[in-house]
Amino acid sequence: MTNEWKFSDMTQWFYIYMARVGNADALHPLNELDLEIDGCQEILDEFLSNFKNTLEAVSVPFYVGLFAASMSQNKLLEKLLNKARDEGCKDALSVATYLLNNKSYAAGIGSVIPSFQRLESDGILSSQFETLYKLAAIRFYGCLEEFSKQALKLLIVKDISRLDALSVKGIKIGKSKCETLKARILQSQNESSMTLSQAYDEEILNKGYSLEQYSMIFGELVGVSFNSADIDSIKRLESSRHLFVHRSSMVDQKYIDETGCDESIGEILSVPASSMYEWQDNLVSYAKDLILKVNERCSSSVN
Repeated sequence: MTNEWKFSDMTQWFYIYMARVGNADALHPLNELDLEIDGCQEILDEFLSNFKNTLEAVSVPFYVGLFAASMSQNKLLEKLLNKARDEGCKDALSVATYLLNNKSYAAGIGSVIPSFQRLESDGILSSQFETLYKLAAIRFYGCLEEFSKQALKLLIVKDISRLDALSVKGIKIGKSKCETLKARILQSQNESSMTLSQAYDEEILNKGYSLEQYSMIFGELVGVSFNSADIDSIKRLESSRHLFVHRSSMVDQKYIDETGCDESIGEILSVPASSMYEWQDNLVSYAKDLILKVNERCSSSVN
């Protein structure tokens, strides 16, 4: 192979999440938050756990390659030492000593990069990586949906009159009017002796989710104004996820209208590593903006 890759070249073609120290970590903007309201911190911690698990899961091919390279080097070192011990082979001892002194056993990444370059250049496992990224995109959206729904639940459970504020603006949750949902919650509390939290789960938690609707809800309840780049990117994630789940990844007119993409109707939508990194960063930014505003609003209502 010509023009041997560096690690940065590999990450242009393959998505890899590596936990790093401080602000070098992709999740640092969320990890550094220290929220006053316990409920907000719990929601954030749950999102971080789920999202990080997804990032690490989609990075498994890299870590398996890294582990295999490390094990291979360790086996080589073991065989060289055994040969030197059992046969008195000076050459084997010299090579083993060189590997130990230069810490070559820890240079796994350098051994993995050529393998991934070969995968890309020869198109090996390309469809499998494509499937992995699509599954990760679906889970990315799932993490956002769960996070948003729990944030809304916290706001309503702390002050059910917030449903009145939504009702006045004509904002629905799912397809249901907020005044109807409030009446059902109160009825469930009275007739079934449910707590407000239990009644919320029964009447609202599983209502439909869309980025546009929930962004409108949070704009009204906590005054959050999301970065337009985050919204545009996550809308594309939402539309892509719909294709992956319901259309076998086949582009339709609705997707073209929603995203303004260059793909044609009937074309199979692909997910490059660059989209994975983009969605990762935009979801972190969106989650940070939202949870800070929810924490701020809940803090002011306590005080």
